[in-house]
Amino acid sequence: MPYYDAGKILKLARRARKITQGELCRDICAVETLSRMETGKRSINYSVFRQLAERLGCFYPNETDPHWNLLCEKCDTAIRNYNHSEAEKRLSQLKHISSDIPAHIQFIMIMEAINHFGQNRITASEKCDIIDRAIRITAPDYDQLEDIFPWSYEECRYLMNLANAYGDYDSKSEKAVSLYHTILRCIDSKYMFGKDVDDLRLRVTFDLCYTISDAGQRTDAVAIANDLLESSVLADSGWGVSCAISESLWVLHKTGSDPEKLRYSVRMLIYLAIATNCPLLENNLRRQFADLL
Repeated sequence: MPYYDAGKILKLARRARKITQGELCRDICAVETLSRMETGKRSINYSVFRQLAERLGCFYPNETDPHWNLLCEKCDTAIRNYNHSEAEKRLSQLKHISSDIPAHIQFIMIMEAINHFGQNRITASEKCDIIDRAIRITAPDYDQLEDIFPWSYEECRYLMNLANAYGDYDSKSEKAVSLYHTILRCIDSKYMFGKDVDDLRLRVTFDLCYTISDAGQRTDAVAIANDLLESSVLADSGWGVSCAISESLWVLHKTGSDPEKLRYSVRMLIYLAIATNCPLLENNLRRQFADLL
């Protein structure tokens, strides 16, 4: 789970909403208290923070049910592995224990839309509409704010899902790129941190890289791919890192980079996939880079 800097959240959200400290803290706390919270000079009172965050339109779910979290993780893994029957099983279990809180509704709506699209039950446009509606449950104006707004980790993941959905058809690629940049700006603002956030950044970056490569922006794609390879090497191992390396190599391959260097890197990643028991990644690499191997 990610960690949050409550003071930075309040400051970013207040500026994005273009309201003063006095307007925000009216009937909740003293202006001086808010000022010291924003600058990190005062410990955060949880009750006060929740009231201020609610007034700003910030939504930070605090899911403590380990069973729900485990099922969400299994559902997410099944969808990433294109195991649609397993995903449907987990979604059915989640519906059985879900409540009417926004976080539960959002997750089920979005994962179900992605899974249905993977089975050709809905169109790309319908998937985008469903994910957009789900996001607007907690972020109704996510596409209207000019300044950085501190969306929660979950909301950033859903924005990534929407960007990926837009990327499924060419006419929406500009929207996808815009959303990827929005998420990266949030992460780079450092109001949330932790391994999950680092992993999200890698995933968003390689999705951005792939999208602009498909759009023909060769120079930008190569620059992002090389940066992504460097950051991936420095990160802890995991699904996000492996996929980031894989997609970076694929972009470099498509844009005509040094084949010998790519061949070596692909083979090393295949060895890593075998060693870490990731058959899906291994198979994808062998299929994508068959001409190199």
